[in-house]
Amino acid sequence: VVAELWAEKGGLRVRISSPSRITDLGLGRADQQPERVFFGHGYVIDKPGSFRAYGGGHDLSTSHVSCEFTSGMTLLTACDTPPDYLEVDAGIRTCALHTHTDTTFTFVPGTKGGLDTALRYRALSEKKPAPALARKAGRFVFDIWGGRYANDASLLRRCFDYGLTNSLAIMHVWQRWGYDYRLPDIFPPQPNLGSLEDLRSLGNECTRVGALWGLHDNYIDFYPDAEGFSYENITFDTEGRPRRAWLNEGRNAQSYQFRPDRVAPFLDRNLKLIQPALQPTASFVDVWTSLNAFDYHDRQGQWHSKMETLRAWGEGFARIRESLGGAPTTSEAGSDQLIGWLEGADCQFIQISPSGEQFCMNIPCADWERVPWFDAVHHGRFSLHGVGYSSRYQGGLSRELHGIESDDYLSAELLTGHALMIDLPGMTRGAVRKYWLGQEFIESIAPDDIADVEFEQGNIHRLQVRWSSGAQVWVNRGDGDWQVRGRTLPRFGYLARNGRIESSIEKIAGKVVEQSSGPRALYFNARGADPDASLAIRPEAVAIEHLGERAFRLSVQWRADEPAPRDLAVFYHFKRRAPGRYTELEFYSGGTPEIPTTKWAGAIQTGSNWVAEFPEHFPLGDYQILVGLYDARGNGKRYRIHGDERADRRYYLGNLSVEGSVADGRTNLTGMRLIKPPEAAATGAPAKSGATVDFGPVRTSGGLKLVPAPDSLTLLPLPDGEDFEVSMDLRRLLGRQVNPATARVINADGQDLGEHPFVIDGQKLRLRSNRKDFGYRVQFR
Repeated sequence: VVAELWAEKGGLRVRISSPSRITDLGLGRADQQPERVFFGHGYVIDKPGSFRAYGGGHDLSTSHVSCEFTSGMTLLTACDTPPDYLEVDAGIRTCALHTHTDTTFTFVPGTKGGLDTALRYRALSEKKPAPALARKAGRFVFDIWGGRYANDASLLRRCFDYGLTNSLAIMHVWQRWGYDYRLPDIFPPQPNLGSLEDLRSLGNECTRVGALWGLHDNYIDFYPDAEGFSYENITFDTEGRPRRAWLNEGRNAQSYQFRPDRVAPFLDRNLKLIQPALQPTASFVDVWTSLNAFDYHDRQGQWHSKMETLRAWGEGFARIRESLGGAPTTSEAGSDQLIGWLEGADCQFIQISPSGEQFCMNIPCADWERVPWFDAVHHGRFSLHGVGYSSRYQGGLSRELHGIESDDYLSAELLTGHALMIDLPGMTRGAVRKYWLGQEFIESIAPDDIADVEFEQGNIHRLQVRWSSGAQVWVNRGDGDWQVRGRTLPRFGYLARNGRIESSIEKIAGKVVEQSSGPRALYFNARGADPDASLAIRPEAVAIEHLGERAFRLSVQWRADEPAPRDLAVFYHFKRRAPGRYTELEFYSGGTPEIPTTKWAGAIQTGSNWVAEFPEHFPLGDYQILVGLYDARGNGKRYRIHGDERADRRYYLGNLSVEGSVADGRTNLTGMRLIKPPEAAATGAPAKSGATVDFGPVRTSGGLKLVPAPDSLTLLPLPDGEDFEVSMDLRRLLGRQVNPATARVINADGQDLGEHPFVIDGQKLRLRSNRKDFGYRVQFR
């Protein structure tokens, strides 16, 4: 082994090489305890216990980590090969980034904390942006999973009508045989979702307004029933066994790991089919940045390095970009390993939690928070979008409070400077709201670098981020309010400024509201209207009655302060994690209540006539009880109610404990018990409509965008809301005195649909917005 050492730009480089194969490299023990660790898309861990974070986009994400020690010294460690894992063990004073093969380590010491070492490491990182980064950076991302092509195109068209055109749409579910099945055979599009012409029309709709669009692809999983499957095209382990990859549990289809150096012919085949037929202007290849680059053996037993894998994947992105005429390329859970080969990726910023939920890292620690760790080094080189698929970011928590439209999620996007993202359930209103609130600021910092990150008085939950352009963002992710520049930031509130551009979620007169302003438009949302407010109904588990064998009843009492707006059905779900499975074990019960939900008042009990069956092959143990209400006669929509909300509008009532014994492979049930949980805080309180908020130049209870022009002022209400009144101080809004002549109703094309009444008092103009109207234009004399 040969080690070469030299100093460079405030860091120490250590190049380690050997003619033999190196199998592990990492620092040994420190002489002090690790107090705080930084890694991944952006985790700061206070007083960590022992854990490992493995390479790839979901956990480690970055090939640089930093550790603050008890003396106040900090050491950043980086490697120029894909890291295998970060190992932290406070008991033996270890904080080490591990990799293998010939590697150059970079060490950056400091005394100002982990984020300072990251900012200084940026000059030492040799990664360069990919060629089409400028076309991707800052674009709002529609991350579309599911739906028919024509319906998705209609939703996109409606979003474009509201100005959401600096965007990128990614269609994930379209493949010929269904999602994650018979790969890499993906063309033509899946016929039960629409025709080829339908999908082409969706793309044309994007191209018409200057938005980019791309299709989901995958070259990690090779299914045995796909054309061209051969043992020559998959990888093998050291024992000569074919490596299994994704198991499509819904179709019981086992794939095998695609051999990286055999991908090119299949990729070229698909590109030659897709490009002339659909002409996408961007792309998405699943897994290539979420999975760590791997060593492998081929069928003949020859060993291939993970560096070969990395290069093959990178060359794949380059082939796609060239084939699509310079289109930006993206992937999943973007690690930093392929920066320079592709332009960006979604960020998967999962929770750190002891709960054991899917997409949570279980790390023992005193405290933790999300911080702009990845972006402190690579923001100007690689465009991450969003902070996770909504369910992954939630980690088992409520979508309303922690999902893709929540203040929690939005504040993390503004904290990191990531391009904003929305999913299919968030279209249209949620997409428009996020774009109007944050897009102008995000665009302004898209090419920028972070200059400094500061914890307010050492509090890791209150952060100030300064950008090289002079932009600043204050984010409060801690409990309690934070006073910043005369503004009150609640938990998950923020204030972002860049010159004339400003965006915020803040408290005004004790109410959480949002607003933005910039050269293009102004936006105000008093949050007085919630078109999806929760019902004033809360469930509680009463009893489990074991009926013998595998049959049982669950009785639930519903406390209804008000009836539901329509007749809804009740669902009971029972679930638990299953080792070795991606999908959880679940079984179901429920039905239509005897008393219709439109007549519920007071205490209502359900379940006395519904018999549930415990599946014969499910293991004994505890199963979570999740219940809810849904529209069984309509679109299947689940309704928000009061309670301990988990993901997907399911409300946790405790556990079903299934007891018994197993003999000769047969499960014998002896009993079932209800285990009630501790009292949990209820989520989903119904919104109170109609509260007027004074923003200064505007007073309203609704949400609206204002677009000034020399001779007019255009008002666009947030779509899918309620009627509301708005009062505008025109002099304060426009900086000059104007004389309103008329107010006209307009459609999405700007066409005049007739007069709309308004009241003028000096420079104060008041009108009432109708939920059916697209917008209004106030014409000046």
